[in-house]
Amino acid sequence: MSIIAITGSAGSVGQALAKRLLAAGHQVRALVRTEQQALNLAAPNLETILGDVRNQTSLETLVQGAEVVIHLAAWMGKPFQEDLAVAINVKAVETIVHVSAQAGVKRFVLASSVAVYGPVRGGTVDERSPISKVGDLYSDTKADSESAARATAEGTTLELTILRPAMIYGPAAPSWTIIPFEGIRGGTPMIIGNGEDLLNPVHVDDVARAFEIAAFHPEAANNDFIIS
Repeated sequence: MSIIAITGSAGSVGQALAKRLLAAGHQVRALVRTEQQALNLAAPNLETILGDVRNQTSLETLVQGAEVVIHLAAWMGKPFQEDLAVAINVKAVETIVHVSAQAGVKRFVLASSVAVYGPVRGGTVDERSPISKVGDLYSDTKADSESAARATAEGTTLELTILRPAMIYGPAAPSWTIIPFEGIRGGTPMIIGNGEDLLNPVHVDDVARAFEIAAFHPEAANNDFIIS
């Protein structure tokens, strides 16, 4: 039974992914920040590690003996502190890729975002489109996280796969489900732009399935994918 290590397991994608991996017969090892998160995730063949992505010892414990590491944890905008964003979105990525390579992990799957392309005013965006840093702390640190992961994995045997999901909605998804519906429930109209703009939503279960495929499919190794 292969061990799949996950960070960000308490989030919407992490919860959905853990369920998929367990159903497929894998052993899941999840990094959690609190005892309550561990209790919420409790399931047969799921081991929880209490720690923090900014702590190297926590990450070394997480990846030891794992075949695949899926890094979902990220700073998403709150609290709005540049040093925290860099510590979680960039420095922690460098560390976990490094310890994964040292531990003999076969594949590392990094959760990035379509935000790395910056605002797109026309045309089609695909994996060949240039990454554009625009001064937004979240998108810029996600772009830097990709660079950090590639630089750290270079020269090792670690396979690196990067997924860039679009707007994730569904159970436990905050930005595109919980917050808008809480607003609607409170009587606040939710209008994006002038009400005529197009969005690119993707359901959390589809994102979880994409990460599961990325973890094992031979052709996913050392490739980047937009998930939308």
